[in-house]
Amino acid sequence: MGETFADDSVELQHDNFGDWEKSKEWMRTSLQAVENPIGVAVDPEKMIEARKAGASVEEIHERAYAGEWPVEFDPRVPL
Repeated sequence: MGETFADDSVELQHDNFGDWEKSKEWMRTSLQAVENPIGVAVDPEKMIEARKAGASVEEIHERAYAGEWPVEFDPRVPL
């Protein structure tokens, strides 16, 4: 999971699986990763709220890819 800030000055990366081999396998074999290798833009504050409410890391990953927390702008598109 990566978070790029709107001005593109910083990008943070996080390994959702806690194991680089599992991460690489997901990137190679997951239909989600094949169909959308860049991923989806999400509202990080809503993800944090879900985590505080008890959502697991795995659940947050699934819910984020499902588009549950859309962001008002796509940081991949220049403003």
